[in-house]
Amino acid sequence: MACNITDGIGRPACPGETPNCYDTFWLFNRDGVASFTMGTGRTIEDIVFDAGQGYFQVVAAKGTVRAYEERTDDDSSATDYTHAVDFKIEDLSIEANDWVNAQNGANLGAIVRTKGDKFIVFGYNDGITMKVNTMDTNADALGEFITLRETNVSEKTRRMLDGSAATTLSNILAKVVGS
Repeated sequence: MACNITDGIGRPACPGETPNCYDTFWLFNRDGVASFTMGTGRTIEDIVFDAGQGYFQVVAAKGTVRAYEERTDDDSSATDYTHAVDFKIEDLSIEANDWVNAQNGANLGAIVRTKGDKFIVFGYNDGITMKVNTMDTNADALGEFITLRETNVSEKTRRMLDGSAATTLSNILAKVVGS
């Protein structure tokens, strides 16, 4: 069955959306989610965690957090999105090495805050996992570059909003269990 377009879209008021993401974002164990509290449409108002679970705050190297999604068409008429978060940690310490190693195989979710105060949720469907990790000692690339990715997703990423950006951020920070 074909889907028909039902509405148009205008452009945002000037100056428009602010590009890029904040250097701080939040990971969570996808298996530790009790439920998602849904808002209108495809918006998530809150994430309810099992006891002892919550967000793990990550502070990446300045300007390295990139959140994106990409739709590819394999001519099968299936919707196939890839959701991904790239970031770099400029740290070669034993602690950083252990932290990155612990991400191997972990079923995660992430919330990335854009400079335009949008909170993008990754891993809502099946969870994101570490798919790329490059450690480098070169001056320009020093540290650990990581890509977390979820593939074969049938929808675009969801947004988190609990009334306002300030309230959403406050609710996230109240559930941080590690950083």
